[in-house]
Amino acid sequence: MYGNQYGVYGGATKSINPASLISGILFKNGFIQVNEVNPNNAKETMIVNFGETGRRNVNLGYSIEVTIQFISAYTQRPICTCTAEGQGETEADDVREAIQSALKPLFNSKK
Repeated sequence: MYGNQYGVYGGATKSINPASLISGILFKNGFIQVNEVNPNNAKETMIVNFGETGRRNVNLGYSIEVTIQFISAYTQRPICTCTAEGQGETEADDVREAIQSALKPLFNSKK
């Protein structure tokens, strides 16, 4: 919290762009992002969708549930769907934790 000469107070806010977080995790795991689906590469291309799918009261706060869907650009059929919930100090933290929890099993293989 802070104040100025006019007595106005405010606090720091956190925000998150879910698409950027999902993209970053995919980039880190070897995927690339394209601006449009090229018919020549549609068999190797997937579409990624994100949505907030729930909210529930937990302890003194709430958790946010997200679902991430991977769709084949070639067949337009689901490849897989990941759902998880997160609870942090802010709504942005909730979403960040939920996304990370949803994607973790996809890339958590023993190498």
